[in-house]
Amino acid sequence: MAGFQREAKDGHGVERQLQTELDPELVRGVPLTVCLTGFGKYFVPPDPGMFDVDHSEYELSSKTDAYDEFLSHDWATSRWLKVLSMLIIYNSSAAAASTLFMSVLCGVLKACDVLPQELWMLAVPHATFWLVFFFWQRLRALLRKPATLFLDRICIAQHDEKLKQKGILGLAGFLDRSAQLTILWSQRYFSRIWCTYEVATFLRDPEKQKPILVMPVKMALILFLISVAEHAIMFWYWLAHGMSSSNGDSSLSNVTMFLSFAPVLALTVPLTFYFGLGLMEDLQELPNQLSNFSVKRAQCFCCSNDHRHPHTGEAIPCDRELIFGQLQRWYGNPHGEAEEHLHLFDKQVKERFAPTVLRSLGRGWLPIRYTICMVCSSTVP
Repeated sequence: MAGFQREAKDGHGVERQLQTELDPELVRGVPLTVCLTGFGKYFVPPDPGMFDVDHSEYELSSKTDAYDEFLSHDWATSRWLKVLSMLIIYNSSAAAASTLFMSVLCGVLKACDVLPQELWMLAVPHATFWLVFFFWQRLRALLRKPATLFLDRICIAQHDEKLKQKGILGLAGFLDRSAQLTILWSQRYFSRIWCTYEVATFLRDPEKQKPILVMPVKMALILFLISVAEHAIMFWYWLAHGMSSSNGDSSLSNVTMFLSFAPVLALTVPLTFYFGLGLMEDLQELPNQLSNFSVKRAQCFCCSNDHRHPHTGEAIPCDRELIFGQLQRWYGNPHGEAEEHLHLFDKQVKERFAPTVLRSLGRGWLPIRYTICMVCSSTVP
């Protein structure tokens, strides 16, 4: 492989350059079940520079030939928002289908007098939805092999400095082996240098374009809150209706429904509006963010800390130089201007990636598939 015009050096003077080819021993994936373990504990960095990752976490990954998805995210975004996003992406369809199946099954069994005509039976379909929503990744693993994902904290060795450097420098190789890029998007995503590099890898070959899924993490929270409110309201509505039918007291039914709905609405409606307004602000800023995108303005930990370890003061290499060197390899022209490769990449983002993102997110619409699964399924029981 030809060298770059600029190569970064680490604190010991050793040349570093990004690679697209990987040693087989480095290609390791992690099951979806592990990614969601502990409600996303592996999405929380142990420290801002990821210097103190538990070495034993590498054992959670295993050798693989390819990845179903590459998870792209920025470390400062809340773990809870990322977990909700992943649960909606991977589990909401199964939860909705299970709710429909359980509702039909209960109806048939009650009609055949196999199940009692009891009010508590109303809770079964709703409970099924949430059980499958939170634990489908584990239930699915009992039936078939779980999806294999790339999560940098686990799939890049932390116990061996040489393997760690090879993994970081070979990030493009991991991306090339991924069938899809899944972006857990937050407002600061395009301001991070490594996030933009991951996008660059997926965009660099138009003839081999692979799918990119963009999930705004705040949108996931909004869908979750609406779903909680809808399921609670529908359950208590039919419960109150059943109580009214059994004792013939409609006034009691109305009071029961009001007392039941009020706490749920008081909790979820303000939160939904609060996060909804925040999401609208982010989406309103998104077109301007993409149209004015410049990889030169992207931030990285090393430059923000003057290329010094925050605790030891030891010199750390510059990630920006590494990534700019790789962009020069992909987009550079020996006879072009000095920063032509950076301008060409900015153009790729604006002309190829931005329209795709704006079509799906720029209008502020909730994703139809996830809306149906998370909200409309509450009316099935």
